[in-house]
Amino acid sequence: MSTARFHVDAAGQWSGGGGAVIANLAFAAASDDVLTTTPGPATVPLVPRNVPSSRSALLHPFVWMPQNALPWGPPSLEERSLQRTLRLASTLVAARARALVRISGAIPPLPRRRPTSEVLHNVLDTGFEEVLPEAAAPGNHFVSIGSAHGYRHLVPLARGYAEYRRRGGRTGLTIVTSAGSPAVDGSLADLAATVEGLTHHGGGVDRPGALRAMARSRGVLLPSSVEASPMTLLEARALGRPVACSRIRAHDELLDGEPMPRFDSSDPRSVAGALEALDEYDGRAPHALEDAATRDARRAEWAARLTGFLHGLG
Repeated sequence: MSTARFHVDAAGQWSGGGGAVIANLAFAAASDDVLTTTPGPATVPLVPRNVPSSRSALLHPFVWMPQNALPWGPPSLEERSLQRTLRLASTLVAARARALVRISGAIPPLPRRRPTSEVLHNVLDTGFEEVLPEAAAPGNHFVSIGSAHGYRHLVPLARGYAEYRRRGGRTGLTIVTSAGSPAVDGSLADLAATVEGLTHHGGGVDRPGALRAMARSRGVLLPSSVEASPMTLLEARALGRPVACSRIRAHDELLDGEPMPRFDSSDPRSVAGALEALDEYDGRAPHALEDAATRDARRAEWAARLTGFLHGLG
């Protein structure tokens, strides 16, 4: 007889990163029967998104596992409406949640001392293993891949890249965007038409394509003003590529003391300096995640810590 007390609520649509989270939850469910991927009449949903896909979920007990830190991040002028909506919705969900699985220090614990897990950063899922590209020599371009939302700071990144070129930098930059703001895509297209070495591709890319692009790059740029536990950073390091990141809590936590270049994405001179520092790595920065056994071990540890927290819920 199953002893599952919680089930993964996978209803609704998912981004690539969200799909990886669902895969990790399925892995955890396969390793411990406190969790299942199949809803049952007596199981409590674990909701791995900021807002449940159904409002009716708020009327019953649930465990919350928000993936987006935008509601608690600094004000985003480009995303004021989205941020305001997410903040209000997340406040409501937090008031109703029975417990919180906290994937980042950028996400606050639940109020009134309700159960909140230790910080359980996302880990690379088994799907990463299935689409891992063959080893490639570093190319002569940087790459940044993400949605065209203003808080991703891709336009400020492009302006910082222009400063890098003015200072003599010669490595190209390719920015790949997916769904988000048409205004962001338009600004990137305008900059790509005037800044030598800058290329912009809209329309997105699937995960295998994104991994190939990173594997063939000289380095990966993550300029967001807010993140929770970005899978792209883990993927880049597992490919052995150096990263230059904005100075935000999520990046600091995931890098865990690694001396990768950091920058203030709103300051073109800071971005340019980080790009110059990234050039010094010559496209290679070894990391423990390049080893498949290490990735497997971290995935298993994550699953054990998650299910241990669920076991502890009364």
